[in-house]
Amino acid sequence: MKSVINKNVTSKLPLVILMTIPFWLLVIVTESQPISYVSSIFSIIILVKWFLKFVKTPENRLSLLKIGAWFLVLYNNIAWVVVLIIHHFVLKNSLSHTFKNGSIKTDLYNYVLAIIYITIFSCVLSLLGGIKKIKEGEALLYHKIKKIEILDDKKIRVVLIFLFAIQMLLISLGIIGQRTLNIESFQEGKIPFWLPFFNTSLFVYKVFLVLFAIRIKSFYSKRMIETLLYLAPIFFISFSAGRRPIVYLFVFLIYWWYLFGKTIKLKVAMIALLLMPVVSGVFVFSQFVRNYKIHFNSSAEGIDMFMEAYELFSNSPKIMEKYEDESIENIAFRPLIAWPLSACFAYENKSFTYGENIFNSLIWVIPGPLIPNKKDYPVQEGLLYQHFKIGTLDTADSLYLSAYTEFSYFGVLIYPLLIYFLWAILLKFNLKLNFNTYFLIISIGVFFELVVLKLGESALTGWFSGFRTLVFLGICFVVFDKKQYQVKI
Repeated sequence: MKSVINKNVTSKLPLVILMTIPFWLLVIVTESQPISYVSSIFSIIILVKWFLKFVKTPENRLSLLKIGAWFLVLYNNIAWVVVLIIHHFVLKNSLSHTFKNGSIKTDLYNYVLAIIYITIFSCVLSLLGGIKKIKEGEALLYHKIKKIEILDDKKIRVVLIFLFAIQMLLISLGIIGQRTLNIESFQEGKIPFWLPFFNTSLFVYKVFLVLFAIRIKSFYSKRMIETLLYLAPIFFISFSAGRRPIVYLFVFLIYWWYLFGKTIKLKVAMIALLLMPVVSGVFVFSQFVRNYKIHFNSSAEGIDMFMEAYELFSNSPKIMEKYEDESIENIAFRPLIAWPLSACFAYENKSFTYGENIFNSLIWVIPGPLIPNKKDYPVQEGLLYQHFKIGTLDTADSLYLSAYTEFSYFGVLIYPLLIYFLWAILLKFNLKLNFNTYFLIISIGVFFELVVLKLGESALTGWFSGFRTLVFLGICFVVFDKKQYQVKI
């Protein structure tokens, strides 16, 4: 097993990440936006080049700590380039103007400082991902996951149909709403007991969708039509949650496609490129739907609301143009997810929390009846604004933001260690206990979403809640089939 681990490639990521810093230091000294553009382009090139070599070894595709660290640095550099291009060529404005007069209050110096902090955070995480036991555990687990590929086609279809029916039921009843659930208890701030299980079932559904799709032999086959049919409800659920979840959905599907050793054919890639104008239109419509009920006083819910909104949107060129402009303005600053951290750097009266966020987040994942006074333990923005008064707007939560507001510069060591221990525990669970297909999919799916897709925009409570659900499911598997899931000595 050790022979399959390509040390010459995997050991380079911390160095590659550190190589992106010198240009950013030069930006701090000069405060030059052109140099920052060059810095981002350089970073993107070397990061992509490393990744293409890294994933050639199949076992590396499950190195989630390294992939998460890589993706976080890559995202921040791509976001910077996109924002600069939009400001220069579309808005005909400088980024400094947006920093000064927009909804995000920061400046170039502190934002670049935030990028460097995130880069060091990612470097530490990638180093921890290179620990021998982690790499060997990931390689073993990869081969365990590969066995899922041989599942019987009838079983895959039964699971897809069952979960498809549940999703369609929730959609047709209007329960799946725009960024919310249309049930009274949820509107009152109470999470329904079935929601965590429904969310975890989506991981199974998406992976089984990939398993079903990889057996497509012809682009015009019946199986292709079935795949698109199965894709419809999960796409609607993602769309109803916003633009970012749509991107996350396809990144997740592509990741598992490659995890099963498949590649994307040139024909499919070309079709995807041709569909980019459609994707752009979907994003603009998403921006419109987000404000539809408020601005147009609609009482419709669920899919009826989406259909009503689409009819108005498609038949009104003025509305379409307005929200195209609004969508561009949103993209002009929305990708800059590091701005809360930059605002904390700029804040003068700093008051670090020294572990309070970790403790309070643990309190919040304990069942409500056991701790009824959870409101006495603030988390996320509630805790942040007590110590860093950087605003009153919704702030993008992230582990690197909490790392700084908790432990200052030492946070780049402490929080990556926390992520490392969570991944190590999850690996041990899966390797020591002979869990079945479903737990493997759910556990890897949950961690992939947290460490790769949501490392830049997910609160610690989300991490602990995800692991609470996994522990509960793990116990259920052990209780219901003690012989199959007994610990291997």
